Amino acid sequence: MAGIADRSTLTLLMRETERLIVEKGCKKTTIRDLIQASGISMGGIYHYVKSKEELYGLILQEKIQQIDERFHTKVCETELGELDGPLRTIVDGFYGFMIGEDRVCRDILLYLIGFQDASEVTPILSKFHEALLGAIERWIQVGQAASAIPASIDAAEVSSALATYLLGLLLEDRLGYVRTDADKTYAAIYRMLKSHM
Repeated sequence: MAGIADRSTLTLLMRETERLIVEKGCKKTTIRDLIQASGISMGGIYHYVKSKEELYGLILQEKIQQIDERFHTKVCETELGELDGPLRTIVDGFYGFMIGEDRVCRDILLYLIGFQDASEVTPILSKFHEALLGAIERWIQVGQAASAIPASIDAAEVSSALATYLLGLLLEDRLGYVRTDADKTYAAIYRMLKSHM
């Protein structure tokens, strides 16, 4: 029973953190703000995380998990060998996550990347990057098992390329250079995967 209470408290903390980031930004959001907004004590917050940056990392990982869950739901609804639906789910999820309406994740990533004390955030960013690469690699492997993606594709290599591409879109968006949208991104990734057939 304590596990359920712990999860709901952490979920509350994460939702309030997202709300505060929208309101104040990553840098200006403080642990005191989180205490006031969530009603969770400082000790309670530190039970879950060591810093607001670690909390930000949990939010990023949760977003990847949500996209992963939508992907697997879509795969179960898709005919064997079909790439379109599951790939669209991934692209739409990541496009929204990094560039679209959900600016919280974009802001978190940019904040963490620009953090002055890299030793504090490097493990957080590394966990995010490992989760991102792992999810993309699993999705490619699922596609390969369903004959939607050629078995000849090196899942680790392509997942690294796709992660680089998606993170590059984030940077272009931040700099105001984005010349693409979710449909064009989907088409580019689809062509890349299909070119190996």
